[in-house]
Amino acid sequence: MKIISVEVGRVLAAGREKRVVTLRVRLAQPQESMRITVVVPDEGDERSAREYGIARARDAARKFGLDNKS
Repeated sequence: MKIISVEVGRVLAAGREKRVVTLRVRLAQPQESMRITVVVPDEGDERSAREYGIARARDAARKFGLDNKS
Protein backbone atom coordinates (compact mmCIF):
# COMPACT_ATOMS: atom_id res chain seq x y z
CA MET A 1 0.00 0.00 0.00
CA LYS A 2 1.53 3.30 -1.10
CA ILE A 3 -0.04 6.67 -0.32
CA ILE A 4 -0.73 8.67 -3.48
CA SER A 5 -2.50 11.69 -1.94
CA VAL A 6 -3.89 12.99 1.37
CA GLU A 7 -6.69 15.55 1.77
CA VAL A 8 -7.63 17.09 5.12
CA GLY A 9 -10.99 18.77 5.62
CA ARG A 10 -13.44 19.66 8.37
CA VAL A 11 -16.90 18.41 9.21
CA LEU A 12 -19.42 19.07 11.96
CA ALA A 13 -20.27 15.73 13.60
CA ALA A 14 -22.36 15.26 16.74
CA GLY A 15 -22.14 18.97 17.53
CA ARG A 16 -18.33 19.03 17.36
CA GLU A 17 -15.86 19.94 14.65
CA LYS A 18 -13.87 17.00 13.39
CA ARG A 19 -11.22 16.60 10.73
CA VAL A 20 -11.89 14.33 7.78
CA VAL A 21 -8.75 12.80 6.29
CA THR A 22 -9.04 11.07 2.91
CA LEU A 23 -6.14 9.01 1.61
CA ARG A 24 -5.81 7.66 -1.89
CA VAL A 25 -3.57 4.62 -1.89
CA ARG A 26 -2.09 2.42 -4.59
CA LEU A 27 -2.57 -1.29 -4.08
CA ALA A 28 -0.60 -4.18 -5.58
CA GLN A 29 -0.91 -3.07 -9.20
CA PRO A 30 -0.41 0.51 -10.49
CA GLN A 31 -3.95 0.58 -11.91
CA GLU A 32 -5.47 -0.47 -8.55
CA SER A 33 -6.24 2.24 -6.02
CA MET A 34 -8.49 2.80 -3.04
CA ARG A 35 -9.76 5.77 -1.08
CA ILE A 36 -9.87 5.51 2.69
CA THR A 37 -11.62 8.24 4.67
CA VAL A 38 -11.31 8.53 8.45
CA VAL A 39 -12.59 11.07 10.96
CA VAL A 40 -10.15 12.37 13.55
CA PRO A 41 -10.47 14.90 16.39
CA ASP A 42 -9.97 18.56 15.47
CA GLU A 43 -7.02 19.03 17.81
CA GLY A 44 -3.83 20.73 16.76
CA ASP A 45 -2.89 21.85 13.28
CA GLU A 46 -3.49 20.33 9.86
CA ARG A 47 -0.18 18.47 9.95
CA SER A 48 -1.07 16.61 13.15
CA ALA A 49 -4.54 15.79 11.75
CA ARG A 50 -2.85 14.45 8.61
CA GLU A 51 -0.44 12.26 10.61
CA TYR A 52 -3.21 10.95 12.85
CA GLY A 53 -5.43 10.28 9.84
CA ILE A 54 -2.69 8.35 8.07
CA ALA A 55 -2.08 6.23 11.18
CA ARG A 56 -5.80 5.45 11.53
CA ALA A 57 -6.17 4.63 7.84
CA ARG A 58 -3.16 2.27 7.96
CA ASP A 59 -4.66 0.57 11.01
CA ALA A 60 -7.99 0.16 9.20
CA ALA A 61 -6.21 -1.25 6.13
CA ARG A 62 -4.39 -3.80 8.27
CA LYS A 63 -7.67 -4.94 9.78
CA PHE A 64 -8.99 -5.57 6.28
CA GLY A 65 -5.80 -7.36 5.27
CA LEU A 66 -4.78 -4.76 2.70
CA ASP A 67 -1.49 -3.63 4.17
CA ASN A 68 1.27 -6.24 4.08
CA LYS A 69 4.05 -3.71 4.81
CA SER A 70 4.76 -1.76 7.96
